[in-house]
Amino acid sequence: MEEQVIRLQRSEWRFDPNAPLGRRGGFGAVYAGHDAAGGAVAVKKLHINNEAAGHREMEMAAVLATRTLRNVMPILDWGSDADGGGYFLVMPRAEGSLQGRLNGGALPESEAVAVLMDIARGLSEVHDIVHRDLKPDNVLRYEGKWVVADFGIAKFVEDSTSLRTLRDFLSGHYAAPEQWRLEAPTKATDIYALGCIGIALLTGLPPFAGQDDLQRCHLQQTPPSVSASPALRQMLAACLRKPTGARPSLSSLIEQLERAQAKVLLHDPIIAAGAIVAERALASDAHAARQRAAEEARVELAHAGDSILEELRERIFSEIIGASPMAHREDDASIALGEGVLSIESRFQLIPAGKFESSAWDVVAGWVVKVTQSSNKSYRERSANLWYADPSRSGSYRWFEAGHWRLGHGPVHSQPFALVHNSQLRDADLALSKSMHSMDVTPRPPRPIDGEGEEWFIGRWKKWLAEAATSSMRYPSHLPER
Repeated sequence: MEEQVIRLQRSEWRFDPNAPLGRRGGFGAVYAGHDAAGGAVAVKKLHINNEAAGHREMEMAAVLATRTLRNVMPILDWGSDADGGGYFLVMPRAEGSLQGRLNGGALPESEAVAVLMDIARGLSEVHDIVHRDLKPDNVLRYEGKWVVADFGIAKFVEDSTSLRTLRDFLSGHYAAPEQWRLEAPTKATDIYALGCIGIALLTGLPPFAGQDDLQRCHLQQTPPSVSASPALRQMLAACLRKPTGARPSLSSLIEQLERAQAKVLLHDPIIAAGAIVAERALASDAHAARQRAAEEARVELAHAGDSILEELRERIFSEIIGASPMAHREDDASIALGEGVLSIESRFQLIPAGKFESSAWDVVAGWVVKVTQSSNKSYRERSANLWYADPSRSGSYRWFEAGHWRLGHGPVHSQPFALVHNSQLRDADLALSKSMHSMDVTPRPPRPIDGEGEEWFIGRWKKWLAEAATSSMRYPSHLPER
């Protein structure tokens, strides 16, 4: 393929599509090019087209092109090719990338601190712009120093690509927790990426290298510890905090790096203690994030279980009304026929993990099913708990029926009943367990009522409603039932 000619805002440039410089990135690919006089440049072609971008000007490039910056790669030209279309950036040809330097392994601490200082100064020079995609591939060696490249490209692509989310472009090893949550990036986002780069400089690999689920790692896991001075460990731990507000400002970061460069107070016991405290805070962040994720997943699981029972309740009530015009809904949770009322309603909306310790059941939510007969004074109601649970901890949750009854008493105390207060969850747990207790469950063992158990469940409670309608529901002949 011949050289391609592009005409941008300032001039005409040529590049060779068969001569890439470095690895293809998430936002574009860089090629060897030159100006009209033959001077070497780097041409970056972005992964968006004119139609998707709506012919917008690349505002960030335009802004940077007017500034004199020491640790930010200069922009020579930018925009859409006037003839062939497509969006491009033209920059000076760099001597290499930080990723290329890392391919040779970890850096000594003194060199790592110098690199981090150059990057931090670059971020500070453009304090009004968030990079959003800071990584070793975007840190280049130019004129004897490290400079940050591709400022604002992530924002440009995000604004101009309506059919794709920014998550499609994330550089997973360096993406901050808020980016995985698709929240608006801030300067703290770049600080997190700088912390990830620091880990890579000292170990040769970014945090969570080799992990399949990078999103879970950045949201919930503690980054690996590094062998470094207490001052540098403390700084990196602060950069990698999960909450954005807990990360240091750029000015604080630069001051800490200056101290590290000058080796000031490196052996101060306060700094050593501070490093330990910072790393413990980092571990605490990860633990809190895992807890929040588990709680959110549990809430979603409980909602899913509730929807199953709501559908089952509607099926039962529809069958009853379809079978008898005399039946009528009293409210969403109950239906009446003659002297009988059948109700199925949520009672325990979300049960914390670990509440059913003795039985080892993981119970997420609880409902109560009940039939009452108003004119029978000797036997007024039969009720049972419905638990959304995973009895074997297999990861599969089902609805189970468990009516309770007291051992060693006459029939008046042996009618199956439901537990309805949070203070009774301990009794529910013991009744389900194999331990000796004054209370047992019926049926024994509890049977699933969803899926293949639906017909069994519906048939029994329709039968008891029919009996209650004429005040003829009686005590069970034996307990526990099967």
